[in-house]
Amino acid sequence: MGEIMRNPHSLDVVLLVVALEGLWYARRRARGEVFAGGLTATLAAGACLVFAMRASVAGMAWGWIALGLAGALVAHCVDVSGRLPAPGRRGGRREGTGIAPALADIGGNGIDRV
Repeated sequence: MGEIMRNPHSLDVVLLVVALEGLWYARRRARGEVFAGGLTATLAAGACLVFAMRASVAGMAWGWIALGLAGALVAHCVDVSGRLPAPGRRGGRREGTGIAPALADIGGNGIDRV
C-alpha cells in the first residue's frame, strides 16, 4: 500500500476521476437535471490539493506545490463565499441547492433544508 502512495501516477488516477466527475456534473447541468449545486468550486479545490500532493510525491519544485495550494485556497474561498448569506438574507445559497438539501432528499435522514 505504501508503494502505491509513493507513486505519482496513482494520484493521476485520482485527478482523472475528479475531472470525470466534473464533466458528469456539467452534463447533468446542461440537461437541466437537479444536482447539488456549488460543486464546481469544491471539485476545483480538491483537484488543486491532489495536484499539490502529486507535485510533492513526484519531487517537483516547491513552486508547483505552492501553486496547487494557492489554487486550492482560491477555490475554497469561492466555495465559502457562495455559502455565506447575502446581505438581508438569512440563508446561504438559494433554497433547494447545496449539499444539505441533497442529503435530506436521500431517505429522509433528518437534515433540514437550508
